[in-house]
Amino acid sequence: LHRQLKALRGERERCERSLRFARQMRHLLERNEAHCPVCFATGKEAEAFAVLPDCFHILCRGCLEQQAGMEPTFGCSMCRTSVFRLDVVVFKS
Repeated sequence: LHRQLKALRGERERCERSLRFARQMRHLLERNEAHCPVCFATGKEAEAFAVLPDCFHILCRGCLEQQAGMEPTFGCSMCRTSVFRLDVVVFKS
């Protein structure tokens, strides 16, 4: 039971972190303050931004497609964390 509670607390913390990031991302996009660290496209220039779920780095959709290609997994261009393409969240700018 203790292990299950510990696992649930960890999952809750991960979910809370994701929700905080989503709120911050929405705020950045509403104010056109988001930018891609690879090509430096801003919220006005990029059609959408992709958020990588484990490291929370963001890329514009163009850089995401260039980085990931058709592969099911790829490395984050900022920190090389392994990312499953299906787990990436895309926010329209």
